[in-house]
Amino acid sequence: MPAKRTPVYRQLVERLRKQAAQLAPGAKFHTEREVSARHGISRPTANKVLSALVSEGTLEFKKGLGTFVAERALTYDLRHLLSFDAQARATGRLPSTQVIACTRQRVGATEDRLGLVAGAEVWRLVRLRQIDGQPCIVEHRSVPLARCPDLDRQDLGGSIYELFTAHYGFHLAGADQLVAAIAADADDARLLGLSAGAPALEARAVGQLADGSALWQERTVYHPGVWRFRVQLGGPPGSSGRGLVPAKGS
Repeated sequence: MPAKRTPVYRQLVERLRKQAAQLAPGAKFHTEREVSARHGISRPTANKVLSALVSEGTLEFKKGLGTFVAERALTYDLRHLLSFDAQARATGRLPSTQVIACTRQRVGATEDRLGLVAGAEVWRLVRLRQIDGQPCIVEHRSVPLARCPDLDRQDLGGSIYELFTAHYGFHLAGADQLVAAIAADADDARLLGLSAGAPALEARAVGQLADGSALWQERTVYHPGVWRFRVQLGGPPGSSGRGLVPAKGS
């Protein structure tokens, strides 16, 4: 059976995506008329191609002005645990991390998502993550002291997932995560370069090991101008084909 050819529309989306990647953010891009003429396709097809690139965030449309290369926001795929450093470098950006705090504290009775009793000790880790020098994430993470007794002596400027797996030998299974729009508090806003109360994105998560136990509890605040969240949806309930299995508790 002959191999199935990629539709011309899809080929063109990929070609124009590569062209856009070579231009600076904010640069004016081809018009619908130009795409149609240069590639020998109809205007409706050209519109469909440009619309696809706008929908995925590669381009942005400004009414009355035209189509432009969008600012290169980072996309977080909610289906997987992804390293911040790896995501940044994959898009040609330079990641950096500032450790704000790594202190020992005793947990209260309300902090039961880690499976700890009141009075047990945790590491409170606060990190500011930056892209090309621009603050984009404030990360608040709690890790049981008993799991990582020497965490404060480790290099906390890189991937915490790599540290958990390579240094401590943990087998990470994933995380139960909830994302919401919030008004940033004064401390997080200051670190992100926002005004107190400015809109931001917040993710609350509990990281899980292969044995089902919890390794960390996390509250992460994302600068709204730098990040987008992406998830692939399956068909409606009862439809055929593959869908995503909802995370526990979602």
